[in-house]
Formats: sequence, C-alpha cells, structure tokens
Amino acid sequence: MGTTTVRFLESSAGSLAQLEIETPRGLGFFAHITRALYALEVQIVRAESRVENGRRLERLFLVELDGTPIVSARRLEIQVGVLRAVGTLNNPRPELLRRPQLRRRPRVDQAPPAA
Repeated sequence: MGTTTVRFLESSAGSLAQLEIETPRGLGFFAHITRALYALEVQIVRAESRVENGRRLERLFLVELDGTPIVSARRLEIQVGVLRAVGTLNNPRPELLRRPQLRRRPRVDQAPPAA
C-alpha cells in the first residue's frame, strides 16, 4: 500500500507550524487525522491538498486552540499523536484505538463555578 510520512516544518516567521502528511491513502484517511488533531486540541487554520503520482500531499497549518503558536515540545506531542492515528489505520489493535488522556487547559472566558 505504501508508506505514510508525517513531518513538521516551521514557517519563516515561526508563527505557524506546518504539518505535512504524504500518503497513498484517500480523503477518509485525512478525516481520521483531523479527528486526532481535534483530540490534541489543535486548530487547523489553513490546509493545502494535492495529488501527485498517486500520492496525496496534505499541508496543514496549525496553531493552538487559543491561536498561539505551537511550541517545539508540543509539536513533538502532536506528531506522535498523528503517527499514532496513522498506526491505528495500519494496525487497528484495541489498545491503539483508545483516546489519549488530554490535559485540559482552563478557559479564560469561563466564569468560575458558583458555590
């Protein structure tokens, strides 16, 4: 079936993290990847897609949910999460299908709970 490649590229300004995914798979594969990014609490602000020689190249420009740039340590976490999602499609073992535990960030626009 061919291999899938996942890598991060940093923009020249450093404000956008570009996730590049190259695969022989179709659009359903990318629906799976976007669900994984959603679970990682990342926002896609721009996407580019093209098919060349039977391989699909997706470039996803990512920021944190609050719009801030993704720092390098977080990029690694996101890349691993995407690779895990790719792995579930290649080897759907039940333990790989579990959603990772997310660390929740407090929302600044949310009022504290009433006593």
